[in-house]
Amino acid sequence: MLRVADFCAERDLPLLVHSNASAQGHEPEAYVAEFEQLLRHYRGQAIVWAHAGISEIHRRHDHLPTVARLLSEHEALHVDLSWMAVGEVLDGSGVLRPDWVELIERFSDRFTIGSDVVGHFDDYEEPIRGAAQILAGLSDATRERAAHLNAERLWFA
Repeated sequence: MLRVADFCAERDLPLLVHSNASAQGHEPEAYVAEFEQLLRHYRGQAIVWAHAGISEIHRRHDHLPTVARLLSEHEALHVDLSWMAVGEVLDGSGVLRPDWVELIERFSDRFTIGSDVVGHFDDYEEPIRGAAQILAGLSDATRERAAHLNAERLWFA
């Protein structure tokens, strides 16, 4: 993976890392240390962590402190809010959690909305509905950044 990171950095390409923070049978953040090794190694413009590494495996674990720490420590880190991250950011009734609002607002230039839908789009409406709920709870400027401006800068600038 470090060679892939070097390849992207040499060509000034963002690196999308689609890796969960853990796996079945492991502690909730078993793979975060490996991800941090990549973050420390990377010399490029941006690493985008798909769905903040959050998976269905550890639904009851609060990943916010780790995401906040990593964003604070690694300027290149960006976070894609998709898939299971949507369920982490929204409470059980679909309301944006205030602690996540604060984090997204503080790092408004480093969050993007995603869907994590690949190959088929029959169930596309559900992740987009969650994304819309997240966006509705943000300030106008942050909403625009997360909805499209950050992604445009990362992938098409």
